This record gives sequence, C-alpha cells and structure tokens, in this order.
Amino acid sequence: MVTGQTCKQIGCVRDLTAATMSMSNLSTAAPSVLISLSLASWLLCVWFADMCVFPVSACCHSPLLPRIRGCTPLPTCRAFSPPYPTGATDGIGKAFCFELARRGLNIVLVSRSMSKLNDVASEISSKYPERATKVLAVDFSNFDADAQGKVRAVTESLEVGLLINNVGMSYSHPEYFANLSSSDVKNLIELNVTSTTIMTHLVLPKMVERKRGAIVCISSAASRLVQNPLLAQYAAAKAYVDKFAESLHAEYASQGIHVQVQNPLYVTSKLSKIRRSSLSVPTPQQYVRAAVGSIGYEAQLSPYFPHAAQLWLMDLLPTSLVTAQVINMHKAIRRKALKKAEANDATKEKAKGL
Repeated sequence: MVTGQTCKQIGCVRDLTAATMSMSNLSTAAPSVLISLSLASWLLCVWFADMCVFPVSACCHSPLLPRIRGCTPLPTCRAFSPPYPTGATDGIGKAFCFELARRGLNIVLVSRSMSKLNDVASEISSKYPERATKVLAVDFSNFDADAQGKVRAVTESLEVGLLINNVGMSYSHPEYFANLSSSDVKNLIELNVTSTTIMTHLVLPKMVERKRGAIVCISSAASRLVQNPLLAQYAAAKAYVDKFAESLHAEYASQGIHVQVQNPLYVTSKLSKIRRSSLSVPTPQQYVRAAVGSIGYEAQLSPYFPHAAQLWLMDLLPTSLVTAQVINMHKAIRRKALKKAEANDATKEKAKGL
C-alpha cells in the first residue's frame, strides 16, 4: 500500500534523480563553456583592475614620474637593424621623447645620426618650448671607450633621473643561425647586450648617490617564449636583458632605484615592417603612452594590455604547440623575404644589362 507520504517521497526521489541526471549531463557536456566563462571572467577582472584599481595603461599614471620630474631622462637609440635604423629619431624611441616631454621632463636624445637628432630636438622644442633638450650622437655598434666617455661626460654634468634603454637589433628577417653573417652575430650582441649593460653601468652610480631614479629596458616578447626558432640569438639576447633588469631591480629597489623591463609584441615601425595599426599592433605613440604610464610598477611586464593578454594566453598553451606555430610563421616570413630579395636582385641585374 502506498500512502500519500510515500508518494511524496517517491516524487522527491524522482525529482532528485532527474536533477542529478541534468547536472551530470551539464558537467560532461559543457567543460568548454565553463572554461570560456572562466577566461572571460578573468579578462574582465584584469580589465577592471587595469582601468580602476591599478591605472597603468588606462590612466597612464606613473608613480615615479613626479619623483624624477626635474631630472633628465636619457632615452637611447632603438635599433640599427638593416636596412632601417630607428632610435631616438624614429619609432618607439622618438615616441618616448615626445611623451616624456609632454609629461614635463627635459630630454637628452641619443642616437647615431646628428642631423636627425637635431631635427627631432627642434620638433620637441617647437611643440614643448618649456622643455630643455640636448642631443648626443653615439654609434652603439661601436660603443668604444671614446663613445663611452662622451656619455659619461653627459651623465656627470646632468642629473639623469630616467634612462630608457631602448637599444636593440633584430634579424632583417627570420633566419637559421648558421646562415647569419659574422657581422650580424657581433652586432646582435653589441646592440642588444653590450650597449644596455654599459649604459646602465654609466648612469646607475649617480642614481645610487641620489637614492632615486628609474631605468627602463625595452626587451621583446621574443624572450618570453620558451623557444623561438629562426630568431634564436635575438631571443637569447633579449632574455639577457630581462634577467639583467629583473635582477638589478631586486638589487637596488631598497636604495630607491626602480629597474623595469618591458616586453612588447609587434608595434608599427620600420623595424617590424608593419605599417597599419590594429588592436594588437599599436602605433609607437599608443604603445609608449602605456609604457610610460607603467613605469614604477612591476619589474617585468608588457604594458600594452592586448600584448599582455596575448602573452598570458600563450603561457597557457603547451610549449610544443606554441613552438610549432612560431616556426611555421617564421618560415613563411623567411620565404617571403628571400623571394623579395631574389626579385630585387633580378631587377638590378636587368637594369645593369640595359
């Protein structure tokens, strides 16, 4: 005999069984949905923190700039990557000079070409007449004792509060290491490792005496990848810059010196050979606005938020998958570059024949 209470119990059991089956189906059928929701929630939290809690790239407020305003930042040249040299006179380096002048700092421009340095200094003076500018021509591919002496004279006569170590050189296109010329191998070390190390060594002692200052090293996302085939030496050189800056930060933070390394992805420039900007590929001005706003925060970061998001996602993927994608991309770029070089050679030969 089934009583009303028993019927209710049976009904409860039936409802509970149905609910359990529904939950079981959800747990087996929707892991990808849960992962997507978790990722979306995390990105939303990071965006909120970036916008509201830690105003780095959004509000572009650096906690150190008020401390070093009145000192002189020293942005160094960006690259001597054939065939397009960029530096304080072009690309990210030039954008740093204008952004720092806009924020109230005097500027020393350091690059190879004196004529271009004078042109950029004139542009800054006309746009920000209240800012003082000074130019210094240095060829970092030959950073010998004489060149170091010129830099030392400047650092001793001025109170340098911020050094932007923006020197670097990449390959002209992705290439197998054995195919690089001896000069390329040498310059990759000189421009990525030696210049950054020596410039820091020249500027740091005065900062330690004043117990304040900041050094920013512009590295690359290439150093953040576990493996970077066809850009092996460039990635290794930038990995040196990462470890050098992070270790110096730990060494001198207690003495009031903030050392930071930044790891950008692609930016529109002659070096990257990308002309059109997008959400993931900012202009030098867009990148530098976030970069300057990030000074004083983490010892290592990628200040432009879409770059940071891409690097975070790559860290989640298996190394083998990322490496396979990178080598396929680099091989495609290499084939295109070699094909273009062959076409140019053919055109030159044809012109000689005429």
